[in-house]
Amino acid sequence: MWTQTVETTLSPTVVVEECLGDLSIQGTDEPRLTLSLRNGADALTLRREGEDVFLTLRADTYLTCPRGARLTLVTVRGDLRIREVSGPLTVGAISGDGLLRQVGPLTVGEIYGDLSLQGAAGEVRIREVFGDAGMRDVDGLLSVRAVRGDLRAAGLRGGAAVESVGADLHLRPPYIPGAEYRFGVGSTARIVV
Repeated sequence: MWTQTVETTLSPTVVVEECLGDLSIQGTDEPRLTLSLRNGADALTLRREGEDVFLTLRADTYLTCPRGARLTLVTVRGDLRIREVSGPLTVGAISGDGLLRQVGPLTVGEIYGDLSLQGAAGEVRIREVFGDAGMRDVDGLLSVRAVRGDLRAAGLRGGAAVESVGADLHLRPPYIPGAEYRFGVGSTARIVV
């Protein structure tokens, strides 16, 4: 693996314009980005504009960044894994699966595989998941236009507005008094109270 390090602040803006493989991102307390790419230096295009870092990744990539980074991922052609990044996260499209753990506010366009989300400190907005979705411990409102497969959810403390679940819904507590939970379900709804 080829590795490059870029010094940043503790809350840089990082834009991945495209990743042609799998992308794994881990938050750290260090004020720097560290990129490890499977295919060497030729697989990376990096440019800086002030404190903003723009990346094009043409291989599977492992990236560490400050926990407070503001991430925008335009397109990920493989799977996406993110852990312990508390800054705002915006994702355009993920061609594979998404595995997100302990993230901040989240906005996602399309996920063409499955989604596993555990721990979101803020609002979560998702346009469409084409596979199954599992979501736990979301502090803000969960807003989803469509999950084509099954949806398993628990600990939606900010409430939920899910327009369409194509298959089964499995919903578990805790539920917060005053929060509203709305789901459109195409098959079976199992709600534990």
